[in-house]
Amino acid sequence: MKLIELDKSKKIRFSFEDAPELVLHDYKTLETFFIANANELIGERSLVLELMISANSSYYALLGAKYFPIAGHKDLHIEVRYTEDNVEKYENTLAYSNNTVFKGLPSEYVETVIKTVIDYCRANETPNGKIIFNSAAHCEVGSSPLIFRIATKAVLRILLSKQYPVQDIDVEAICKECLLERFKV
Repeated sequence: MKLIELDKSKKIRFSFEDAPELVLHDYKTLETFFIANANELIGERSLVLELMISANSSYYALLGAKYFPIAGHKDLHIEVRYTEDNVEKYENTLAYSNNTVFKGLPSEYVETVIKTVIDYCRANETPNGKIIFNSAAHCEVGSSPLIFRIATKAVLRILLSKQYPVQDIDVEAICKECLLERFKV
């Protein structure tokens, strides 16, 4: 994964490859559909994005997704995989203490991810196909709906970009813009 330091308290890491160590085999799913409105087809792609913002308190999220085009369909199928148990620790993290970082998206953030996807699709062109949010990590103390909303929006903007894979400088700019909604970068 590539690391970009936005400043001394804000870091992002990303990869355009799957993160197999983050894919859980015991998960539940929540699914929704959205009518696609893009004229151009885009190819299969994946992204894993990790955000760490340290201030008075820490904010942390890691979210990964895969996009698959499906010819002939007129909708975008969204699948969010989540877990209800904090079982497996995630040690390769940007968070300061790996003792409290767990693999998986907790059920408490699933609605945030779904709502952010729907808001994004309403405001932007969306291709037909399927997006699977298939990997995640969260901090027991420090993750929140806000940071997962920011991560989801950044993942979608990068993943569905017309130019893919996105250049490092563009990943940095997209993450800064998404963070500006709440944090000054």
